[in-house]
This record gives sequence, C-alpha cells and structure tokens, in this order.
Amino acid sequence: MPASTSDRRELLEDLCNFRTPVASTIADLSRFSWDSAEDIVVLEAHQIATLLHRYLIGDLSANEIETWADGIEGREDIGFEQSCADTIADIVFDLANPALQGELSPARANALLARLSYSVSLLRVAE
Repeated sequence: MPASTSDRRELLEDLCNFRTPVASTIADLSRFSWDSAEDIVVLEAHQIATLLHRYLIGDLSANEIETWADGIEGREDIGFEQSCADTIADIVFDLANPALQGELSPARANALLARLSYSVSLLRVAE
C-alpha cells in the first residue's frame, strides 16, 4: 500500500515538533523522498525555541538535537518560517553539524535562542 501525503505530513510534523523518537520518525520518513515540489510542513521559530529549552532543562540531549537537526537539514518537504527562514536554516545547519560549528552546550543553546529571538524581534519592528 503506497504511503499517503497525510502520513507524510503527520511524520514531518512529528519530526518538527519532536513528538516521537526522532530515529523512528526518520526511519518512517525513509518511505518518502526528501525531494518535494512544495513545502509540506513549515518549521517555525517557536519550534526550535521549544527544542532548545527542552535541551536546557535536560529533557533532550545534544545528540538527540543533532539527530533531529540532521533529519531536517536538506529536506525539500520542510520549509522554514518565511519571516526568519535564513536564521532558521543557519541554526538547523549549526545543530546538525557540531563537528563544524561546535558542540551544543547550555551557553551555545542560549546564544542560539538569543539569535532566534533577535531575528523574530527584527521582523516585529519592521511590521
């Protein structure tokens, strides 16, 4: 039985929101191509902020966040919130590539949150 678009959307939402174990969600998503002519879901700034806050309180590990970001990076079926797409793309890249960008630590998580917050606040000022 072919996988449906609604199945794909639900799995992508699970991934973006870290609702289910990331490794199993990524495995389930392997039924679908990473390529897509359109965004099926949109990763928003608040979702990344929630994820980083969960890391800061010890609910998620740096390895789990790396796996999450690696599962999102490069997918054409996940778009980024338009108002701060560049910042979101940069943060996802940073989190997916700790060997290049530095390991995630509480100080780094707070710096990423500040960067995300600054990007969102610039948009509000421009409106």
